[in-house]
Amino acid sequence: MNEDHGLDSSAYLTLSVSKLSEYECNIVLMTDEIYVAKCVEYSGGEVKGLVADSSVASTLLCFTVKPVGGKYKDLVSIYPMSKFTLSKNQ
Repeated sequence: MNEDHGLDSSAYLTLSVSKLSEYECNIVLMTDEIYVAKCVEYSGGEVKGLVADSSVASTLLCFTVKPVGGKYKDLVSIYPMSKFTLSKNQ
């Protein structure tokens, strides 16, 4: 459960997986970092672009799942980070 935005990604993934064949359930977890321009925006009553320590995000750490033998691909989560380290708390 993502308390920040009230999203339950486990329910979404359960529904998505239920539509896959048994063979397509053998997946690969892919990670990628995307460097973004440092900026902060105020939108819909929320400040976007900051990370937990109130610094400005410069990197997005993305997790994607893809079956070993299939075309299905889904972005699972995106974590904004001020610097890319082994700790997710940055």
